[in-house]
Amino acid sequence: MSVVDLDAIFKRYGDWWCKQKGGKCDRMNPVQSGYEQYKMVVSDEHIEYYGNPNKVVVPQIASQQVLVNATSVEQSQSVKFSKATSSTFTWSLQEGIKLGMSVTYKVGVAPIMSVETTISGELSFSSTQTNTQTETKTWEVAQPVIVPAKTQVQSVLIIDESRVTQNFHNKFTLSGSVCSNSPSKIDGHYYWFHSVADIFTKFPQAGFTVRGNQVFYSGDGSFDGVAGIGTRLELTESPIGDPSKVLKAYTLIPATPGAGVARLADIDCETA
Repeated sequence: MSVVDLDAIFKRYGDWWCKQKGGKCDRMNPVQSGYEQYKMVVSDEHIEYYGNPNKVVVPQIASQQVLVNATSVEQSQSVKFSKATSSTFTWSLQEGIKLGMSVTYKVGVAPIMSVETTISGELSFSSTQTNTQTETKTWEVAQPVIVPAKTQVQSVLIIDESRVTQNFHNKFTLSGSVCSNSPSKIDGHYYWFHSVADIFTKFPQAGFTVRGNQVFYSGDGSFDGVAGIGTRLELTESPIGDPSKVLKAYTLIPATPGAGVARLADIDCETA
């Protein structure tokens, strides 16, 4: 991962500017105590998904149950399953930002997964380049099954899992000023305030665009999501004690009235 060190860029500008004035720059402060009205402002933090998402549906065997009818008449029996699955949603930045002040904003799942969940995450340029959210869903299935005489029926609960990847641009806007601190007065002042637009005009950086008195940043990131999207029952009839001899195989799509969010956990993964 490439990292843009904004603090170093600010200091580089401060050193250059103060030297032009015959002075020295001790440090550059995005927020100078007592002069907050001139501070640097980070705003409009958001992500924008782009391109076509890559989506695949992978069936997962969740549970199995065998129904046996040893009588000479057909029976209606029931299969009952309760299975918890974990969904994971991860946002990763390909470029990081090093900045002494916090830049944090909310992110949502790729639009194609918005039907499965409303979960959101949070990205922070100053500390975390990867954020993972997990969600546990419980699938409860109760389904009547016809079991012919002298027959066993193997019921397999399948949970279809959607796996989605999509790219996004992470964006924010810089405005305001960064304050240079000098050990000796320069033109009568210890503090001078420098427009962020002037800083990036003097020292351009990839991903940063100057427009007027604002600087617009756009970086790249990726979203990965894995979530269960539905259940089905795969049923196979066979003679009792001889499951290898298939008499009939079919699929049922059961209702899942018990499916819902059981708990929510946040996991922050820091990337070096």
